Amino acid sequence: MAEMDSSVTSVRNAISYVRSGPKRRKAFEMRVESGRFTKGSLPLDVSTRWNSTYLLLTRAIKFKGDFDRMDIEDKLYNDYFLEYENGEKRLGPPLMNDWHKIESEIVNIAVKLQLLCLNSDDDVMVNAKKMYKKFDKYWDDIKNINIMLIIASVFDPRKKMEFANLCFAELYGEDSTSAKGLNESVLIAMRAMYKEYSERYAESTSQASGQSESSSQFNEVRKTDGLFDSKEDEIDGYNPIEQKYDTLLRNIEVRDTNELETYLRVEVENPELIVGIEYDILSWWKFNSARYPII
Repeated sequence: MAEMDSSVTSVRNAISYVRSGPKRRKAFEMRVESGRFTKGSLPLDVSTRWNSTYLLLTRAIKFKGDFDRMDIEDKLYNDYFLEYENGEKRLGPPLMNDWHKIESEIVNIAVKLQLLCLNSDDDVMVNAKKMYKKFDKYWDDIKNINIMLIIASVFDPRKKMEFANLCFAELYGEDSTSAKGLNESVLIAMRAMYKEYSERYAESTSQASGQSESSSQFNEVRKTDGLFDSKEDEIDGYNPIEQKYDTLLRNIEVRDTNELETYLRVEVENPELIVGIEYDILSWWKFNSARYPII
């Protein structure tokens, strides 16, 4: 925890600001986009209990986007961090780098505790095992963690299964039975979900194709009735052969490729970002939605 003390303090100060008065709580609540926010949603920790700091951080992470909006939009919030406390400028507000440190540290703590459990000093080893037992209590053992949390990280194009497998290897050892089992369970869950969504997608495209076919038949009738000629077709941009080919391409893509396997097989993204600019995952998916419509 000492290694990330400044980041923890920044988050703690931000929570203290939000909790310190009804007007400040209201200002924060206005920026909460999902879920209900109350004073109890962001607890403060007790310095003598490390698990209370853990709870503070895990709760705060859920609202990190809302804290970012406060930083951009609320002048009083920013002024709070320009004040001095005990002769030193108050730490904060928490920035992207602080949130990343906190999120990654949860895995790092587990790895460090596992190493200490093998320490040659008996006292250190005994205490480490007690601490690791408590840590697993909060995680509910990573083997029992909601697998959707892992799947969500896989759909970050910079990570995919490579990052998940690295975490499994760090926690349980490379090529260990536990690491391989977790990898397999994630793939099985994703393939089952993909199968379900493929069936839904096939139904929706089938209905859309039926509507398109009806429209085409109607247009053919109109053409035979002499309601419009080929020159008018060209002017209106109507080109039936191109429309049919577009439909054929879509059907080939759904029938002959498995988007999930393609996505996992393609190399991870490695964007070169300007310092301070966060990678926009949703924009990546929007741009690639035609390539991966089912996913």
